[in-house]
Amino acid sequence: MDKDGKVTAIAAGKATITVTTEDGSKTATCAVTVNTATALEDIIANTRVYGQEHMICIEPVMPINALVVSINGKPIYNDVVTSTIQIPVSSTGIYIVKLGTGNDISIRKVSVK
Repeated sequence: MDKDGKVTAIAAGKATITVTTEDGSKTATCAVTVNTATALEDIIANTRVYGQEHMICIEPVMPINALVVSINGKPIYNDVVTSTIQIPVSSTGIYIVKLGTGNDISIRKVSVK
């Protein structure tokens, strides 16, 4: 939970959230269940990333941060992907794609022909 009270799912499972007033006179609890379809690790795992002729395709299941760099470390793309995108690349070869949703990341190697 962040400082504003926003709760973000980071993994599938169950949790109980308890809040207390500043003076301690009242408390409330709430049970939260995160299904695998909404867990951040599953969002990353289920995002398709693949190479096509002179492009890298990213198909996210939900908005996700994406960074694409060439094998030499040159940045190609760095933005939030909200729907299927085709990122043009200038040459064939290996590219590194880093997907993330906050603290959860996945790094993938993509071959473009």
